[in-house]
Amino acid sequence: MSTTMKKVSFVSVPERIPSSCTVSEHATERFDQRNIGKLEIQHVLKNGSWSQGYPRRWNGNPTSIYTHKRLVCVVDDVLEEIVTAYTLPEKLEPKKVTLDLLEKHKSMKIAASSQEKNWKSYTVVVVDTSGSMRKSDVLDSKTRLEAVWKALANDYIAQRIEDASGGLEDAISVLSLGEECKVLLENEPTTWILYNKICELQNKQSARARGHGYYLPSLNKAEQLLLKHRRNSSCAFNLVFLSDGRPSDFLELRTSLCDSWDKVESHMMELARKFGCLLNFSAIGIGNHGDFEVLVRMVETAKDFGAKASFMLPSKTSASIGTSFTASATALATLQTEITGSTSNENIRLFLSESRKEAKVIPQKVTRENFNLYPVDEVRRET
Repeated sequence: MSTTMKKVSFVSVPERIPSSCTVSEHATERFDQRNIGKLEIQHVLKNGSWSQGYPRRWNGNPTSIYTHKRLVCVVDDVLEEIVTAYTLPEKLEPKKVTLDLLEKHKSMKIAASSQEKNWKSYTVVVVDTSGSMRKSDVLDSKTRLEAVWKALANDYIAQRIEDASGGLEDAISVLSLGEECKVLLENEPTTWILYNKICELQNKQSARARGHGYYLPSLNKAEQLLLKHRRNSSCAFNLVFLSDGRPSDFLELRTSLCDSWDKVESHMMELARKFGCLLNFSAIGIGNHGDFEVLVRMVETAKDFGAKASFMLPSKTSASIGTSFTASATALATLQTEITGSTSNENIRLFLSESRKEAKVIPQKVTRENFNLYPVDEVRRET
């Protein structure tokens, strides 16, 4: 049976601060991944509060935990070696909401589901919850996934509420991208109530990062949700698709990597055909540019069928990821303005969009080769 030591409350224990520490190889890797400087570590060891940590698994040595603000450093007390360091998650603070807003939020959801009212915009956000989203390489966030929840809450939902581009008649659904697709939120009006639900997702077990990342289940579900509202000719649609790498669908499909990529692109083509110029598609990648061939192909396919589409690769900071979400919100607001100002939007959904690449080229200059010519004496007119 392993021995564990109960943590005690944080107290300042200056005499326990080691005069000098070596840095383990593991800690060095974590410093680089998490953008933590050695001067910051020294500051934590000098000014941080202390608590007793758990014994190390491999040698049983007791550990000390030093915390200053949100930065944590773990030290092996026997070896006087820094074991690891990390940033504590910055919790999203729920907003206070009135009973009146709660009632309006609930009423709009009911009215929209019964088709008594229509949405002005409908957004589906697909968030990668595969195991790699646990990586701690985003500045100001403990994990990649934590950074995404903060960006979605602050830079998409709060942004649209505060600049009045989103409200009760603008719906958002949130899906997970993993080995299965989970509907985390569905048909939620853009209010502070939705913001608070994103705050809850940050700690929800069903939204934790684990397993492989399959694109196809999430694309299928996103299409299903969007199609439920396709009848509404004045609604702007937005699909935000965030991932930190290549899809792993080939594992589930038992096919080659290239074949699985083709299936993803083909599904994106079918989705874009059904929405055309009424769709904005924002693909956001977190990681290295070489890992996003599929996302780029999805964007190009969406553009080919008339959708507005963009691929964004933010740097590994919470602020930069937030900027990508803000850009998607801005693109949706622009699309809403275009649809509202269109005089022909009533007929937009009667037709499937066609590929621009496959469209026939209209000749700019008419020549004799464009016609079948017949001699006059061979032409007979029936009477």
